Amino acid sequence: MSFFSAPRTLEQYKSKLVSVPLDCDSAFYIGRVPVTVAMWEEFCEATNFSVPWSMKVGGGMAHKDRFVVGVSWEDAQAYLQWAGMILPTTQQWELAVNKFHIGSGIYEWCQDALDEITAAQIEAEWQAFREEYPCDVIMGDELTEPDEEEIRLVAEEIAREIKAKEAAPPPMISRATRGPDWRTKRSPFYGQKHRSYELGFRGVVLGLE
Repeated sequence: MSFFSAPRTLEQYKSKLVSVPLDCDSAFYIGRVPVTVAMWEEFCEATNFSVPWSMKVGGGMAHKDRFVVGVSWEDAQAYLQWAGMILPTTQQWELAVNKFHIGSGIYEWCQDALDEITAAQIEAEWQAFREEYPCDVIMGDELTEPDEEEIRLVAEEIAREIKAKEAAPPPMISRATRGPDWRTKRSPFYGQKHRSYELGFRGVVLGLE
């Protein structure tokens, strides 16, 4: 395989990772190019992972050397977990592109979450709510001690709300991307389940051996 030929296997991809030596704690390897269609097929065959419909239309799987697109943030995470890699942060992506000029012409998923609401914060809000009730019940403008029936009714209402919350799907977290327009801060961001024909990804390995 020549130095710039498109990798078709994970082994080929990892053999051409670019090292970004910052210091012993933050150095990393990053893919010279995004993951290719051939690499994605290798993953699907090894794990029985379903090929997203967005990759099948328009002959998207026919060109093995092209960068894989139409994958969600969650799809990318599944691949990289199998591959023993992670998504780059926006900072890592920018450092590598500035230093080695390895931009791909497509937008790429990054680790960073743009939504400030996290699962931990949501749980903390619910915990605060549960701790607030049923200690007191507002009756008109006066704060009164609840009787046993009021405590039971409030406890049942809280139980129903907690059950509804647990059954609800997790919140959609917006994820950062980097690509052709990142220097002008116009790189789009999408929910982690979003699939787009302009979105691919590359892998990172932390630390230098």
